[in-house]
Amino acid sequence: MSRELEDDEEEELEDVEVERMPDLDGWEFYKAVDGAAGRDRWTVSIQHRREQNAIEYAFWTDVKKDPEATGLLEAGRESGKRWVSAVRRAVDSSENRTLDNDARAEVVLAILRQHDPTLDSYESRLLFTLEPPSDDEEADEDDEDEDEDDDD
Repeated sequence: MSRELEDDEEEELEDVEVERMPDLDGWEFYKAVDGAAGRDRWTVSIQHRREQNAIEYAFWTDVKKDPEATGLLEAGRESGKRWVSAVRRAVDSSENRTLDNDARAEVVLAILRQHDPTLDSYESRLLFTLEPPSDDEEADEDDEDEDEDDDD
């Protein structure tokens, strides 16, 4: 295969953007959009169960249907996994014992490794944008708080 052809094939591959969607009833939702295919690839929802030291999840490739997979990632059973270390670091370092974006990305990857047989073809192109979407009210409140802080 010529080098020119290889470069053309590499240029066609675009990022698979993983973005956080609005939370619903204590569940965090993430959607992956494949830039090359111009379509939604999958949706994952997670719920951190601190008291059980676990993450409950659901995985869809078509959100109009039932999830392809649901389950529980249990830290006690998977103690050597990257997601467990990331969750532990996040919980230990936050005041309210919540996940940070690094832990969220590791949890999503752990779910994908179990349930998405195509992950190898795009894992290197994953681009995580995990800040929760803000609605107008939250943005307005944040702006007011910043203005008050600026007056100090």
